[in-house]
Amino acid sequence: MFLFEAQPISNWLMLLLVFAVLMLLNEFSRRWKWAGFLCFLVLPVFLTFFIWPKTAKGTSVGTWFHYAKVYSALAGYMGFWLMRYVKGATNHKWVLCFPTFNPCN
Repeated sequence: MFLFEAQPISNWLMLLLVFAVLMLLNEFSRRWKWAGFLCFLVLPVFLTFFIWPKTAKGTSVGTWFHYAKVYSALAGYMGFWLMRYVKGATNHKWVLCFPTFNPCN
């Protein structure tokens, strides 16, 4: 357990490094349209076909449920991404219903 044992300083530094990288990636993907497209559509498709089948083999995270969880969260993100960047998308009433009917909420 993380908080019930003494942790070396390297663990705390790595925790801070990962947190900082995740914050930078969030800012990167939020700032530019192409960066959000790359981080949340291209990268997950690449990971699904080339990385995850090799690294998740023989573990409990290689099942359909985990893939469905990842892609349902990505569908929610891409819906909001499209509402933000597709010109005129919010003029349609059915598009504005997306946040309420999104299964990720």
